[in-house]
Amino acid sequence: MELELVPLNRETGEIVTLDPSMVTSMNNADLQDFYANLKVIESLKKKAEAEIKRRLDEGQLFKRLSYGKVQYQRVLTLENEDKAKLVNKYGFECMVPLTINQLEKKYGESIYQELERFIVMKPKNQAIKWDD
Repeated sequence: MELELVPLNRETGEIVTLDPSMVTSMNNADLQDFYANLKVIESLKKKAEAEIKRRLDEGQLFKRLSYGKVQYQRVLTLENEDKAKLVNKYGFECMVPLTINQLEKKYGESIYQELERFIVMKPKNQAIKWDD
């Protein structure tokens, strides 16, 4: 099975070549429809990736797909004594503090009251929301 996506101009019926510059030239209705279609394709991509990984885990082979080289994340596993030595030598900046959620999970919700005066609300980038 080969999937071909053929973008068509609704008014003229002609095939449109997809390129990044076309996004800026779309009217609002076309841009909204285009974005909605991309969301559908994105969810299909995620499902296809999950299925491919499941099959690779089972040992199935694909002609053009395989797992890449294993990558590793470097993680420090320090005891409190080792952490203290690092802090004494390099200062508090060498340690990453736990997030507020991690602190609450570890020490309970009461820690929030102690930290509340230090918390600053930083806005995140706004996500696009579909109206109901």
